[in-house]
Amino acid sequence: MVLNSSAKGKYPKKIIMENNKPIEIICCIALHDVKVYDHLLPIAKHPLISKIWVIRVEEQKHKEIPGVEYVVIPHKFKIIRLIDMLLTSISLGKRPEIKAFISFNPIPYGLIAFIAAKLNKKPVHLGFIGSDWNIHCKGLFGGIYKALFRHADFITTTGSNMKKEMVSEGFRKDKIAILPHSIDLNHFKLTTTNEKKYAGIFIGNLIPLKNIDIILSAFKLVLKKYPEKHFCIIGDGPLMNKLKDQLKGFPLTDNIEFTGQVKNVQPYIENSRSVIIASTTEGFPFVLVEAICSGVIPISTPVGTIPEILTDNENALFFKTGDPDELAEKIILLIENNNLYNKLKENVIALRENFSFQSATDTWDPWLKKFH
Repeated sequence: MVLNSSAKGKYPKKIIMENNKPIEIICCIALHDVKVYDHLLPIAKHPLISKIWVIRVEEQKHKEIPGVEYVVIPHKFKIIRLIDMLLTSISLGKRPEIKAFISFNPIPYGLIAFIAAKLNKKPVHLGFIGSDWNIHCKGLFGGIYKALFRHADFITTTGSNMKKEMVSEGFRKDKIAILPHSIDLNHFKLTTTNEKKYAGIFIGNLIPLKNIDIILSAFKLVLKKYPEKHFCIIGDGPLMNKLKDQLKGFPLTDNIEFTGQVKNVQPYIENSRSVIIASTTEGFPFVLVEAICSGVIPISTPVGTIPEILTDNENALFFKTGDPDELAEKIILLIENNNLYNKLKENVIALRENFSFQSATDTWDPWLKKFH
C-alpha cells in the first residue's frame, strides 16, 4: 500500500505495512474548499486509504489533502456538469483499485455516487451533513430518494434524531453512523479577551429558511437599548437587497454590517461574542462547529441536531423559532450578565475535542476496514 504521511494516531503500523492492496475511493463533491478539506482529511488520514479521487469543478486551493487526486469537471451549465460528473464517476469506478464511492449532500452528488457505485457493483456511502433529509427526503420526490438510498451501504448523519427517522422509514440501523463535523482545531484559536467587535453575527446563505429577517429585527431591538453595539451579516443570496431594505430609516444602520460572501470567516467569528442561528430547520450547521471551537456562544433555535449537541443555558442559549423579541433578550442577556457569558464560554470550549479530525476518522474506521 502507498503510505499516507498523515496516517497517525491510534492505528497500528502493522495494518499499514501488511496491506499490499491499495484502497482507493471516489468522492463526488461540490462544497467550498474549506469544507472539502474538513470532510475529506479524516478519511485521508486513515491508514488503509491510499488515494481519494475527488470529482469537482476545481482543485483544492485551501490546503493540500494528502493522497488526493482531482478530476476537474469544468464550469458549464449545471445539468451538463452533473452529467459529466456521472459519466466520469462511472468510468473511473471501473478501476479494480476503487473499492467504494463516498458523497456529501445526497442530492445531487450523492445520487451521482449512488448510480455510479451500483453500476460498478461497489459499495457507496451517503453523507447527510445538513438539512438534506428534511429538504429532499421529505420533499416532492422524497419517496423515490428514500427507496433508492435504503440500498446505500453506509450512511452518516449529524445526529441521532435523523438516524431514528431513517430507521422509522425502513433504513437499516446497522448501516447508519453519527459522524461528527470535524475541523482543524489548530486553525481555530481561543481568544482570552471578552471584548469583541460584534455582539452577534450570522454566517450563511441569505435564503428564507435561515430567517435572517428575524435576526435583523432582533439586532434593531438590541441597538435601541445599546446603540454602541455592532452586528454582522456574513454571506450572500437572493434576499440581500430585501434584508438591506428592512433597515431603511433605521438610525443605526451603520452598526449592522453586511459583508457579502467571505472566504475566511474565522476573523469575524473570533471577534464576536455570539453566533446566531434562527433557522426553521437545520442539521448541525458547520458554523456552529467553528464558533464552538473558537469559544463563541451559540444563540440558536432548538431545531434539527442542535439540541442533541448543545444544551440551553449550559453551552448555548435557545430561543423560539420566529421570535425576534426572545432572540433580542438572549443577546442582551450575554451583554449584561458576564458571569453567564463566562460560564457558557467555558462549557463551549469543553466541546472542542468532539470536533477533532480524529473523532471523524474513528467513525469511518469500521466501514473502511471492511475493504482491507
